[in-house]
Amino acid sequence: MPLSSHCNLGAQQVGGRHLRIGLIGAGALLCLAAAAQAQTRAPEWRDPEWIARPDGEVFAENYPPAALAQGVVGRVMLECAVLLDTTAHCAVSSETPLYWGFGDAALAIGRSFRFRPTERDGVPVEGGRVRIPVRFSMAAYDNTHWFAAIMDTLAPEARVDLPSWEQAPNAQMVELAYPRAAQEAGLVGRGVLGCLINPDRTLACEIDRESPEGHGFGAAALTLAPRFVVNEADSAFIAAHAGEKIFLPINFGAPPELTPLHTFYSGRGPFRLRVTAPPEISNLGASATIRCVMRTPQAPRCVTEQQSVALDEIEQMRAAAETPESGIGFVPGDELVVELRF
Repeated sequence: MPLSSHCNLGAQQVGGRHLRIGLIGAGALLCLAAAAQAQTRAPEWRDPEWIARPDGEVFAENYPPAALAQGVVGRVMLECAVLLDTTAHCAVSSETPLYWGFGDAALAIGRSFRFRPTERDGVPVEGGRVRIPVRFSMAAYDNTHWFAAIMDTLAPEARVDLPSWEQAPNAQMVELAYPRAAQEAGLVGRGVLGCLINPDRTLACEIDRESPEGHGFGAAALTLAPRFVVNEADSAFIAAHAGEKIFLPINFGAPPELTPLHTFYSGRGPFRLRVTAPPEISNLGASATIRCVMRTPQAPRCVTEQQSVALDEIEQMRAAAETPESGIGFVPGDELVVELRF
């Protein structure tokens, strides 16, 4: 803006020529000083402000599936540049634990961030930067797998009671620990560890059992034990199991949602399943018990241990038990006991 628009330097006929010049000179100096002050005044900045934060549904949609199934919690720090259209361009600054997909999940959540851009003297400008911590946690971890509904039918020694994890080995780490000969033979297996929780929330473990025996699954599981750290927020679990062993069934060759841990079956007793017949035949007063021993690669070996009446449905159920749901994560040596009521 021209200087004359700020300062009126017109001289008045109030005195001699020198007075008019002096007034004009003084006015010019005052105006020049004001202009200099305006030019050197620091601009007023306003930092970015939240317009819309992601809600719980966004977190649930983006929680890494394998981590959710295994009860693994995560933390990510995002560094974001706020754009004029209120969105943010983010990058992962730090991520823990690594290799569980929390960084990518946080970036996906970051696409829902909305900010009021940085302002300079009241004018929105690009370039504002913010650091956003993103935490993936679960208030109370439970077994989210669809088979958890039948947990009450398992013998106590066959059930799994697990905390949520701050650190845990992922599928790639399990793959590296997989006994080479068993892996090349296509043999799936499980090493079960009995562990105490240390004061620093790491584990002190020993081999409880392995299935099938003699293939190194117990020793392989033990090499993974140092990679587990119980979630600090799971203080109730830590207190409840002080001085008491927890059992970690570490699977090799299992479905992704059951790697590294079988989250609802320890393998330390039969997997007992109670089945009630459909209404049209449920009043016969009949019963049967079918016991199967899992084998690989052959089909399970199933026998009918007890049968009160001959029914085609019982034979059909025995045949079905010989092709169990793969998502259960059975390994050779596991026992499946199906109790039928008609």
